[in-house]
Amino acid sequence: VGGVVNSVSRSPEEAASHGGVSGDLIMGGAWVSSPVGEKVGVSASVRRSYADLMENDSEWYTIWPTFWDYLARAEVDLSEGHSIALTGFGAGDRYGRYLQQPEALSPLEREDNPPFVYEREFHAASLRLENQFGSTHISSTVAYVGDVWSGVLTDASQNRVERYGWFRSELSSWFGDDLELNSGLQGKFQSVDLDVITQR
Repeated sequence: VGGVVNSVSRSPEEAASHGGVSGDLIMGGAWVSSPVGEKVGVSASVRRSYADLMENDSEWYTIWPTFWDYLARAEVDLSEGHSIALTGFGAGDRYGRYLQQPEALSPLEREDNPPFVYEREFHAASLRLENQFGSTHISSTVAYVGDVWSGVLTDASQNRVERYGWFRSELSSWFGDDLELNSGLQGKFQSVDLDVITQR
């Protein structure tokens, strides 16, 4: 099983303030976008699942699954053809459940069916510079991401912390209507800390 996700964020509104709320049977959220002065736009959004607030009685789950995410952005027009944008976003989910399906076990086996708690969240921040010099456009982005997840059993636990920084620069130049030149540079550094504790 595999899939591809293509995510594109919008620039903050520069003409007027807008906002809204949304919801379905699984989650709800809200967003707002507004200009601040003539050259600055800000936007923010947040979502959270709420099934855990209405349902907690389950043979499978000890902690009902929850999910949340957020995004905030500020964009500044420095001058004609030049802008800078700062973005922060993150997401997380958490649940707890028994390792084996309780309905398939005998009463004695259910007593030895350990609960497992999983939790993961990541937070990221990026800074993007856009510059237009005549027929040449340069876009440069630096970003930092912290990704933390943990899994806990009755007699064991594992915690993983991943941090990485990322840089990307793209250049596009147009030479008339028939020729376009594109080039880019990308770099990344990464660190991973893994902590495993067991009482076995």
